[in-house]
Amino acid sequence: MESLKGKTRGEDLYEQVSAVIERMKLPWSKLANVTTDGSPNLTGKNVGLLSDPPSPPVVRTLGKVLQRVWELKEEIRSFLELMGKFDEFPELSDTNWLCDFAFAVDIFSHMNELNVKLQGKDQFVHDMHTNVRAFKSKLVLFSRQMSNKSFTHFPTLAVQKEAARNAKKYCKSLDDLHREFCRRFCDFEKIDKSLQLVSCPLSQDPEAAPQELQLELIDLQSDSVLKEKF
Repeated sequence: MESLKGKTRGEDLYEQVSAVIERMKLPWSKLANVTTDGSPNLTGKNVGLLSDPPSPPVVRTLGKVLQRVWELKEEIRSFLELMGKFDEFPELSDTNWLCDFAFAVDIFSHMNELNVKLQGKDQFVHDMHTNVRAFKSKLVLFSRQMSNKSFTHFPTLAVQKEAARNAKKYCKSLDDLHREFCRRFCDFEKIDKSLQLVSCPLSQDPEAAPQELQLELIDLQSDSVLKEKF
């Protein structure tokens, strides 16, 4: 519990939160969510605590930055040559490095799509679970296709000459990412049946449902008007 004296503007709150996190040596990367009461100084679009904090970096921002840098790589190369500093950045001439960069652009693009879905309004936990589960399935598909040197869903990588030679490395990265998602969202799997009951009650077996919900579930499934709507 931390007390705040004086002003309580968004920037004041952010400075106080940052100070506490730094003092307690808590890693920003472990911040998963923030709960507020919805007050403007916490959620305001322009000056709220959550409006545009400089830390921690998020997938959405990084994905856009990578995409933009990739689109401007020739302009960046020309600028460095003009300034006589191109030799200081040998990566821009390294086909393997550029291939890795292209892979990063594509995979962060996919992760950005997931990020946007998870941040949508009126999200229920089963909606989030569905999106995460779908993304994990996509990672399995990506890895399998990558092992066959198919880059259908990696358009930036697909045009790189070194893509096929580096496919095995990217397969490992995709498999590692899949394992990390499974680890981070393992709690969802523990309540999968409950989530299915909430999201698709009309198709669930009443006998498999918790006893306290069985009769209510039968009433729900017997409602012909409700069935027509859904």
